Amino acid sequence: MDSSREPFACLAPATKTSRYLLYNPIPPESIAKALAFAWEERSRAGIRLLAGLTPFLVVAVYMNNRRLAFVAMATTVLVAYLMMQPSKLKRRITLLGLGALPLLGAYFIIGANSTNPFFAPAHALSTVSNSTDASSATRDIENYNLSITLKHALLMGTGFGHEYEEVVRAWDISSTHPLYLFIPHNSVLWLVSVGGLVAFPLLWAPYFGIAYFAARAHRLAQHPRVRAATLVSLCIGVIVMLQAWGDMGVNSYTPGVLYAVGFAVAARLEALKRVVPSSPPPGLPG
Repeated sequence: MDSSREPFACLAPATKTSRYLLYNPIPPESIAKALAFAWEERSRAGIRLLAGLTPFLVVAVYMNNRRLAFVAMATTVLVAYLMMQPSKLKRRITLLGLGALPLLGAYFIIGANSTNPFFAPAHALSTVSNSTDASSATRDIENYNLSITLKHALLMGTGFGHEYEEVVRAWDISSTHPLYLFIPHNSVLWLVSVGGLVAFPLLWAPYFGIAYFAARAHRLAQHPRVRAATLVSLCIGVIVMLQAWGDMGVNSYTPGVLYAVGFAVAARLEALKRVVPSSPPPGLPG
């Protein structure tokens, strides 16, 4: 790295690591499914699914050891809570959550700097915005380069098929990743630099679309399984947007497939909002 470059001249040269773990959105999305089914169905089968599946998925997330996965899980639970219809149970959950705030606060304060596996979520979430490891430093450099690229094409962007400007280089990875200047980690900033202020809102519109269709279909639906499906679609949209910001969400196959399924379900169920309330729409088991 060129030590004469600012504002990252203070960063020491990073060393390569042998661990290349990719964040997988499947576990948070699966937790969203189990949570939505258990909440909307209010059945023993739903509770058994949630209780049996969630520990396994949490262990999978812990073993994957990605901060973004913990953020996605926490955000999924928050979205599910906000979409809940007002009820006595939601009031009880709210009161229970408020009562648990001191314990949660103590958990995060104690676990922020702990290496104990029990505090892994707290440690992971505490390093989201203030991490100083080599990976975070290189992401900051990459984001800086994207901002410079956008600055030179603010209105219309650079267009697809162009490298972003590497004003600051952390280390040379061109021998192993020759296309790295086409696929930055932060897909949101990359799309902003590609489309500029004019085209980026259009490029990002599908993500707003899934949120709109899912939220509208959830509000209009009366069958519990339809509400569960739309709630999962909304959570998928949130998870995919988080990955787009954090780790190549636009350029990865898994988020793309998840998003396509979520958008199709949300849009179709919103279009079928006039289905007889007492039965699920065609294709959904009763």
